[in-house]
Amino acid sequence: MGVDSIGNMKFGYSYDENGNQTQGEGYHWDPELNDWVVGGKSEYIYDVAGNQTQSMRYNWVLYSKSFSYYSSPTVGINQLANENADIILFPNPTNGMINISGFTNSTDINLFDIKGQFVKSYQQINNTIDISELQSGIYILNLISNDKTVVKKVVKQ
Repeated sequence: MGVDSIGNMKFGYSYDENGNQTQGEGYHWDPELNDWVVGGKSEYIYDVAGNQTQSMRYNWVLYSKSFSYYSSPTVGINQLANENADIILFPNPTNGMINISGFTNSTDINLFDIKGQFVKSYQQINNTIDISELQSGIYILNLISNDKTVVKKVVKQ
């Protein structure tokens, strides 16, 4: 395992026999505990050819006792751009209601804040979702259907 330190933070890395990073952990120094405390962890999965197929991110926020998890399949930039181009969110920015066009399959929608923390889950009904109860900010919508997953950014005013 490799380790890098920057001030009151340190990072650990693990690699497989092919040199692919399989794990990364971030720690911060807690002076009250007088010890290093884990703040987050990333894991990476590869196929037999050595291509990254999935990445997972876990975050711990100890003071608010919260935990977030994000997992996504790894795709090529062109593939992701082509899939995302078919999906339109409007209006964006929005004050509350978001219309979703181009994603007609049965859809589960997970909403994350800009820090990657899970906020809310929706079942798509009539191609709209309501985020009016959320604070202003940038959010990430993870739209999941039987045949694909699409990630879109939305701005709540």
